[in-house]
Amino acid sequence: IFSYSVLPRRTEVFVAEDRYVYGEELTSSAELVYQDTILKSEVVSQTVSEDRCKAEVERVTIVSEDGKDVTSCYDLVFKSALLNLERRHITLHVAGASKIYDGTPLSSADYALTEGTLADGDRLSISFPASLTAAGETKNTPAFRILNADGEDVTSFYDIREEIGTLKVEARRIGILGADREKTYDGQPLELPALRVAEETPLVGGHRLEQIE
Repeated sequence: IFSYSVLPRRTEVFVAEDRYVYGEELTSSAELVYQDTILKSEVVSQTVSEDRCKAEVERVTIVSEDGKDVTSCYDLVFKSALLNLERRHITLHVAGASKIYDGTPLSSADYALTEGTLADGDRLSISFPASLTAAGETKNTPAFRILNADGEDVTSFYDIREEIGTLKVEARRIGILGADREKTYDGQPLELPALRVAEETPLVGGHRLEQIE
């Protein structure tokens, strides 16, 4: 009578990628036998610097060709790797706005990510300090940061292309009306009638036309 023991096969599990784009999912690889494959894996990463990160496989599920879980048939050795960290590409589009001068400030808080997405758990904290009251134009440049789920600033891990719109206030066109006046010479100055603004082009509320002598 002979007794046999089938021992787990020792194998190393590596991070499959040689670079890491911030926020992307990392996968794993290993030398497996028969037609076994890695069904799913959990890989954690930790940034070492702005261009390097450490990644390590924490857990994998291995299945046979017929879909049976055979993870326990392996003695797994999880390996870590130092990967090149690449910034995540996004495009931030900030809208502009325009109006005719009306004495009130012009601003716009319309924006969108037109290319790329934020990593899971990250959020954009943004404000719009630019405003314009007088006639003219200015860039609608926002102030923003990207924060992760823990509230940490991760803006440096993004390659951000900014498309900034313009705030433009156009001068208000008005019509000023006068009147003809005449008299026979009497040695006294001829007084001109007061100027007035055309009804179809009124002034901004609270403003008045002042005639300089």
